[in-house]
This record gives sequence, C-alpha cells and structure tokens, in this order.
Amino acid sequence: AGYATNWSSIASSADGMRLVAAGGQLVAYPAGRGNPAAPIYVSTNAGATWTKTTAPLAPWQSVASSADGKRLAAVAYSGLVFTSTNGGSTWASNNPVMGVAWSAVASSADGAKLAIAASGSGIYTSANGGATWPSSDAPPTNWASLASSADGSRMVAAQLGDYLNANGAIYTSTNSGTTWFLTTAPGAAWFSVASSADGSRLAVAAFHTNSLEPGLVYLSTNSGLTWAPSSAPPAYWTTVACSADGRKLVAAGSGALYTSADFGATWTSNSVPYQYWLSVASSADGSKLAIVANLDQIYTSASSPTPSLNSTLTGGNLILSWTLPSTKLVLRQNSDVATANWTDVPAN
Repeated sequence: AGYATNWSSIASSADGMRLVAAGGQLVAYPAGRGNPAAPIYVSTNAGATWTKTTAPLAPWQSVASSADGKRLAAVAYSGLVFTSTNGGSTWASNNPVMGVAWSAVASSADGAKLAIAASGSGIYTSANGGATWPSSDAPPTNWASLASSADGSRMVAAQLGDYLNANGAIYTSTNSGTTWFLTTAPGAAWFSVASSADGSRLAVAAFHTNSLEPGLVYLSTNSGLTWAPSSAPPAYWTTVACSADGRKLVAAGSGALYTSADFGATWTSNSVPYQYWLSVASSADGSKLAIVANLDQIYTSASSPTPSLNSTLTGGNLILSWTLPSTKLVLRQNSDVATANWTDVPAN
C-alpha cells in the first residue's frame, strides 16, 4: 500500500483478506519517530487497496481483529480504546480507565473476549467486546504485547523490562486474563508475542538480551510451561506472528525478516527492503502475511496454501478438519475413486 505514515500495528482476519493497520508514534522502547497522531486504515482485499476509517487521529499502539475481520479493537498511548463491530466503518469509544497509556490489545476469534495492556500499568480484560473492563491481577509494568487463543481462554503477555538490564518477563493466563502467571522464560527485552489457535504453541521475540546483544526468538509447545530458543538468528526482533496451528512463523525486526514453515525448527531469510519492521500479521493458514514499517509502506505476501487434512474418531463419527485457508476448499466424496462421480460433502 502506498500510504506513508508512522505505522505501528497491523492485524488480519483468518483468511487474510481483511486487514487493519494503525499509525502513531511508537512510544514503547525502542522509540519511534514522526507524527504522534495518525489514522487507522482497513483493507478488504488482502491489502491491495486501503480505506481510511473514521477512527480519531491518535498515537495508536496496537490493533486486533476477530477471525472474520468485522470486530476490531485499537488502543492508543494517549489513553484511547476504540472498538468496531463492522470492519472499521464506525468506531465506539470503550475507555475503561482514563489517563492510561495503552500499549497492546488482543482479541479472541469471535471478538468478544479482549485484553488490553498499558505501559506502566496493568492488564484489563473484557468478555463482552469492550462494554466492561474488569482489571486483572497482572502487575503494573511496561507491557509490550498480548496474544490470545481463538476461544480467548489462554493469553500470553510480554514485558519489556528495564532498558539496560533487559529483565522483561513473559506471563500467561488460562482464564481469559483474570489471573496471570510468571513463566520460566529468560529475562530479555521482550517485544512481541504470538499464539496458536489452541494456545499451546507460543512464540516470543526479544529486542535484545541483558548484555544489549541482539535478541532471540523463543518458543513454547506447552502453553508457556517451558521455553526453548529457536534457530532464528540473533537480531533486534520487534514482531512475531504465527499460523493457527503454530507451524508457520514469521519474525521481523531492525532489517531482518525471517519465516519458518516447520514450527520454528528452521528459518529462511526473506528478500525484502531494509526496514525497521514494527508489526506483522498472518492469516490462519500462514499463506498471507502483512507487515508494516516505521514511516514507510505496508507490505504484503501471498503464497499458495497447502492444507493438511486432520481426521479424528469421536463417538463413532469421523471428524475431518483443516485450517481455514486463504483460498476456498471444498470437501468432496466418492464411494469409488476409480470413477469421476465426486460430490460435495454436505456441511453440518
């Protein structure tokens, strides 16, 4: 997209067709530049064209989207919390606490369960799309990023920590953000988190270590109980995203953009312009990616999805499922594979 603004965050619908991107001076470390107040744009065609929404100009820090891309949430460092139920056509103010510098927002797949975090404050949650915001027991600190499972029950939060000591921590919740638990992730300047749809696979990206060396991408396969560094090279990572099953990952930072198609076992460097990447979003199947850079354009990437069909036997019934793809798939059946008499399997 050819819109030059101080982009800070981008989010995607499950199929990757609907995108929401926000601008605003990035006030969380590392500091951003440019106009501190910027608009929110939306796209309904995977980023081919963009429309400026009626959301107010603000130093927007983070945006989140429901799976269908209709329910959106955005938070600003100036204390604004706005939500939309119609893909960004109209917005409503949902400010739970005045004077709080919001830094991150996460949404469940249906958009009903939300979590917002503040820089220097705590984490608030909503079970009704932002109508009410009870506080959680998360400690007041410099939160940088939030991620949620599809059902909103499991959440993960990243803390920046002190600039020099890089003693930021990773917290998780198993009850929709009501209570939070400190994980065993090592101390670092954690800048971004991502979660699989079931909340079991997590990815966290660090800007730097406690020695101010480039950070690492850490992974968890058990909802944050244990962590291990991935094979992604050290870099000043600022953003990470993953597919619904956690198989496909993308991490970006200061000049670096890497992807993985095997749960983070191996990573591939991507040929993209050198940018200070700030936020990346992925479709559910990982075939569509969108990324924003500070004071530059929005970049998108699309590849042909390769869906994996899963089968389970439940109560004598065969259950077939696959990750929602970015291109339409239809399940067909035939009692004799030697013939061409294939018919669509009726949906339940």
